[in-house]
Amino acid sequence: MRKRTGEGSFVFDPRKTRECMVKWCISAEVAFNKFDDPFFASWMESLQPSFRGVGRQTMRNDCIARFKMMRQELRNELQSINSRICLTSDLWTSNQKLGYLCLTAHYIDANFILKKKTIAFKDVKYPHTGLAVEEVITKCLIEWGIKEKVFTITLDNASNNQSACDLLRESGRSDMLFGGEHLHIRCCAHILNLLVQDGMAIAHGAIDKIRDLVRHIISSPSRIQAFNEIAERSGLPSKAGLILDVPNRWNSTHNMIMEAIEYKVVLKRYAEEQLEPSPDDEEWTNSEAIGEFLGAFEEATKAFSAHRSPTSHLFLHNVLYSGGRTMAAAAAHPGGQVATTDEEMVYTGRRRLLSGGPGSHPPRCASKCGSCNPCYPVHVSVPPGVLVTTEYYPEAWRCKCRNQLYMP
Repeated sequence: MRKRTGEGSFVFDPRKTRECMVKWCISAEVAFNKFDDPFFASWMESLQPSFRGVGRQTMRNDCIARFKMMRQELRNELQSINSRICLTSDLWTSNQKLGYLCLTAHYIDANFILKKKTIAFKDVKYPHTGLAVEEVITKCLIEWGIKEKVFTITLDNASNNQSACDLLRESGRSDMLFGGEHLHIRCCAHILNLLVQDGMAIAHGAIDKIRDLVRHIISSPSRIQAFNEIAERSGLPSKAGLILDVPNRWNSTHNMIMEAIEYKVVLKRYAEEQLEPSPDDEEWTNSEAIGEFLGAFEEATKAFSAHRSPTSHLFLHNVLYSGGRTMAAAAAHPGGQVATTDEEMVYTGRRRLLSGGPGSHPPRCASKCGSCNPCYPVHVSVPPGVLVTTEYYPEAWRCKCRNQLYMP
């Protein structure tokens, strides 16, 4: 069938139409049974009477055929590139208590474009030991034919991941750059998450009171209505509900705190009228400071999570910047909960940031001084002209019994 247009003639191609339908089905995540809907068939017929509709089984087969074709194209591309491939992987448990491992390949193609492709999503049988993780990753690399092209793999700091990397290094040392010495890259976002979680464990008092008050309000429609009446009298917009955080997800805690600060007057008045416990003035002040530096760490996490541009060089800058904002908040509230949180984050931050990497372990003293192994870290002076934010970062190690400094 031909149709005249302003730019020439249009020729209806049923194969092209089916190809477009497959792309739409995958992109929009359309259920296959929608293609058996009679109204969908009549819609297609109104657009092109000569088009023979497809059912759910045909669409399923078309989608699988396209998946296999695209997988082969990606396999050919990965095998033909001259550069190395960096992998990222994560292991998580579904709500059905099933373990899954996702493996993603990052590489630069022939046009010098950084690409990211998910190459595996596999179930991992319990227990999730290092051997089980290594077997799944190795099997995927062999299937794609890229085992000899791997440069690094980014994983979190779990012990099973460290064991998996050790096994990968042993089995493919000859194909790896530097003998696989730099194979395991620790996830920056995970390090930052652990750092914040350690600090937040100290600053739980004010946050718990906000959480309990928010939970009390959203547990009943009548309480939400009472909250909104106070908000309207205070000139603030009403809310269908308040943000309640997931305690082990600090970014959700940040969102809860920031909304609570916005409705601070309303929450205080509601607590007074309903005789509910709420944070006092000092705890509200601490919450504002906590929300401020949690925002800094959330910005850093988003920066680390970019996948269309390199992120490794951003880590130190963002950690120092976030740490500077944390210390500024602590300086504004000396002796309070925020200062305690800052001290905890600085201590655990050094422990986590310096663990596992080359030169990260405290130096051993002379053999005659075995009682002070390891040494303990101390601050050292910073040369003039160095950025102020780095004054907390350089450190040396002091021998416990000889009182002698060792520079790393």
